[in-house]
Amino acid sequence: DNENYSKKTCNAAVIHQGINRMFVTKYKDCLAVFTDGSKCNENVGAAVYIPSLQIEHKFKLSQYMSSYSAEIYAIYLAVEFVLPLNEVSIVICTDSLSAIMALENCSKGHKENGIIMMIFKLLVETQKRIYIQWIPGHIGIHYNERVDKLAKEAANDGVETQY
Repeated sequence: DNENYSKKTCNAAVIHQGINRMFVTKYKDCLAVFTDGSKCNENVGAAVYIPSLQIEHKFKLSQYMSSYSAEIYAIYLAVEFVLPLNEVSIVICTDSLSAIMALENCSKGHKENGIIMMIFKLLVETQKRIYIQWIPGHIGIHYNERVDKLAKEAANDGVETQY
């Protein structure tokens, strides 16, 4: 549900207002988790940020991964991380519309790449309510800007993964 907050049709203040309203209404009882992936030159990273728990995770990924793959992997890491937590309602925020669309396609029965299928399986099997929410990037939304910075740092100095 992107609430039609397009950077082309709305100014940043209107988008900020709409995003804030969404968090105090639709997601007021949810743990908010922000994710991002980044590819800078030969370095690729993914990050997960949970502001209310003061948790930041940075992962260095294979140089052969694309920015899109890093975004998807960040969502996967977020889902894996929140499953054992006590919170029942969680919103995972991403600025990757392609990742959201891939997950939506998967929910409609379309075959997607392995990690998308793994995310979808985890979401279907959990007893938790996990929402994946698109938020526009690079317009000054504080938590999204923070996770963007973490993903860039992860590309250089994150915890190395097998991916």
